[in-house]
Amino acid sequence: MECRWRAGSARADRRIDPISDRMPTGRDAVVLNGCADARESANQVRRFPSDFAWGAATAAHQIEGAWNEDGKGESIWDRFAHTPGKIRNGDHADRACEHYRRYPEDIALMRAMNLTSYRFSIAWPRVQPSGSGEPNSRGLDFYSRLVDSLLEAGIRPLPTLYHWDLPQALEDGGGWPNRDTAARFADYAGIVARALGNRVILLPEDVAAIMEATRCPSSSISEARSGTTGARLPEGSYEALQRLRARKRPNELPPTKNSAPGRVISIRNRS
Repeated sequence: MECRWRAGSARADRRIDPISDRMPTGRDAVVLNGCADARESANQVRRFPSDFAWGAATAAHQIEGAWNEDGKGESIWDRFAHTPGKIRNGDHADRACEHYRRYPEDIALMRAMNLTSYRFSIAWPRVQPSGSGEPNSRGLDFYSRLVDSLLEAGIRPLPTLYHWDLPQALEDGGGWPNRDTAARFADYAGIVARALGNRVILLPEDVAAIMEATRCPSSSISEARSGTTGARLPEGSYEALQRLRARKRPNELPPTKNSAPGRVISIRNRS
């Protein structure tokens, strides 16, 4: 397992043990461009903070599968993947990792890895198939069971409200360039807060992390042309924030100004 970040002006590879959260010593402690970093003492040991949370992160479309089951609506990613010629070999995520059905097994794997947090995204069209109106109870029940199972396993649920799987019905109505989509997102955030807010924490500084800050290839042509997507996302985030704040007492909320999400260190197996 490797963790990569910049050390000064050079990129460094630092091999770590994600279970003991202790970095190895000696020549394995620091590798810079394939060579031992002579600038650091071989005896130096670096430790992660005591409150550092080791966790896993996923996105709904990438792992859930069950793309049209239990009342789930079509997302822009479903439409994109099902359009011939869009993805090599016609690959899609209709089944994916079957997290929708096999989440207990996935949680067991997290426990075996000694993870203490799980960042997952909630599929908006699973909660609101058309992006508006009454929620889909079966979709909400899935996320409720997931949260309960995580808590029982001692793993903190960290839900993300949106990971680029806009309900296709809203896309057909203009997508994010349509101002109404921001209001619909706020409604959706309120639904999730009412269903899960007693078990998960959605604080104002998390709102910056609610909206993924990179453009998704399934974004509509209209979004790419208009350039208004970037404006509508913060607008939707702000309106969602008001719904989330309404669920908390004022003294439970940190200041909105100067709030920022914490750093996320991505660790991957490069073998």
